[in-house]
Amino acid sequence: MAQDIPSLHLPGQSGSGDGRDRGIDIALWDIKGKALGKPICDVLGGRFRDSITLYANGWFTGCETPEDYGRAAAETVAAGYSAIKFDPFTHEMEPFHTGYVSGQISAEGEELGMTRVAAVRDAVGMNVDVLIDAHGHYNVPTAIRIGNRLTEYEVGWYEEPVPPESYGALAQVRQNVAAPICVGERLFTRYDFVPIFEKRLADYIMPDMVWTGGISELRKIATMSERHGGPWAARAFFRRWQRDRESGTLRR
Repeated sequence: MAQDIPSLHLPGQSGSGDGRDRGIDIALWDIKGKALGKPICDVLGGRFRDSITLYANGWFTGCETPEDYGRAAAETVAAGYSAIKFDPFTHEMEPFHTGYVSGQISAEGEELGMTRVAAVRDAVGMNVDVLIDAHGHYNVPTAIRIGNRLTEYEVGWYEEPVPPESYGALAQVRQNVAAPICVGERLFTRYDFVPIFEKRLADYIMPDMVWTGGISELRKIATMSERHGGPWAARAFFRRWQRDRESGTLRR
């Protein structure tokens, strides 16, 4: 049974819901757009801006040493990105996101991760946003310690410092860490976001279009975020992207 627990981590231990209804919602918007001969942004009410800011992820595939990370980060920024995201500590969470059960990280692993962050910041300079994803791996004291160390590098955000199912743990981190907090990819439907907004538990929210309920639900969450004055960054995780990332052919 203990061996099965880590497999619950990616969607969070509250579960991920049934993604089929999300797929139907997205498909219906697509069908409507095709029937009207319009992109979905126009079906939703009209284009508001001509371009949006994207961050790069997956750019670090194959990197091991801090020098590897710094070189890959510089190449990614040279390709046109103004923001890059990565998890510098994932080496202790192998196999993929299953080493989190204790919520801790070794002193050696933490130092290696911080050295990677330093190398990336040095490589890209201060005009590029460096976003750190913790994947909900840590317990409260570990998350606070790491978050406060990250402030030295002026990170753009510290994403999912604790598991998604505990608003109380997130509140403790929020109160004790200066780095901006980002959460949301493993919160499902707008109702999971209510405590985040009402208790001001994050600086940025990141709802996943598929996991949270499709385009319709994403739109409602965006409206809630606007009401509370919080910036947000929509996320979309697709198996096709995962396969391409592993083959090194796609950045997002």
